[in-house]
Amino acid sequence: MANVRNPGASCSRSPICYFARMTRQDTIAHITSQLADLDDEAVQAVAAMVADMAAPSPPIRDLTERELALIEEAKADFREGRTYSPEEVRVRSDAFIETLRLKYPDAR
Repeated sequence: MANVRNPGASCSRSPICYFARMTRQDTIAHITSQLADLDDEAVQAVAAMVADMAAPSPPIRDLTERELALIEEAKADFREGRTYSPEEVRVRSDAFIETLRLKYPDAR
């Protein structure tokens, strides 16, 4: 894909903006083509960033036995059709939010 900026696109967080998304192959080629122009420190920074992104993310914490049991219970509920309709969820959510509003009247 050509390196063409899109003047009408919203690209506030990206220094490069294209008319269409680049494919994975195009993106890798684009990055690779610019690496030779970087100094050693920048190349090392890119390598570190890629290594961080590629590393598996460990869970924040292990789930407790109770939490694992609740997950299994929820799976069984779904299998057995024990779920709420969208309307029931809305009523319950609205009621819960109202209790929070009453409890914390100054929160926004």
